Amino acid sequence: LRTRGQVELAVAALTPHVVPLVRDLNGNHVVQRVLQRLDPADAAFVHDALCESVVDVATHRHGCCVLQRCLDFASPSQRKRLVAGVAEHALTLSQDPFGNYVVQYVLELGGPRAAAAVGRRLLGHAARLAQQKFSSNVVERCLKLDPAAAAAAAAAAAARAAAAAAAAGGALEGGEEKEGGDGEGAEKKEGDENGGENPPPPPPPSAAEAAAEEARAAAEALREETEVGSAELASLRDALVAEIAASPAL
Repeated sequence: LRTRGQVELAVAALTPHVVPLVRDLNGNHVVQRVLQRLDPADAAFVHDALCESVVDVATHRHGCCVLQRCLDFASPSQRKRLVAGVAEHALTLSQDPFGNYVVQYVLELGGPRAAAAVGRRLLGHAARLAQQKFSSNVVERCLKLDPAAAAAAAAAAAARAAAAAAAAGGALEGGEEKEGGDGEGAEKKEGDENGGENPPPPPPPSAAEAAAEEARAAAEALREETEVGSAELASLRDALVAEIAASPAL
């Protein structure tokens, strides 16, 4: 996809079928490529569909992989919304053969506040979850959480997403520039014939500049979130440890 028209055509064709494609053996690769090649704004239709079907997607063999890629390539606002959906259903997902991997991924990359949101859903059930095959992996991940490491992982994920957005935007801009080259030449020629009275308009911000600005805003938001979430995460981790230690079944 090199031009705006091609992107719009692909988005229109795929939008009604995101969830079935995600759950399909071959279709899920198409959705993953959309996330990789389009910038977050153009891929928003994928994020919107998955946010509305978090449990159905996360508990599917292929859907759990696509959901993790969504977290990788999301904008800060998209990631926040998706993480909130996973955290809301963390108790259910933690006990699922595939959903537990999504919860663990959020714990690993979502940042201190996201990890704390998951921990709140598990609190009160930790002893039971620790005895089950799939959810025990989630509980173990919670007990190993380090607020500083969680913040660093979230920052790295945000940086990767910003770089991917810049790359996707740059590729699209290159295609549009090539497609519109003749038109620009005609405008320049017409301006010359009129005595040069039509100066070219200022260029819009490039995709790289937009991605850099978004990365700066995300870094500031992450700093504020870390200050609030780290203390809560440490407290929840201690509460989970105490709950498990007090269980007579363990």
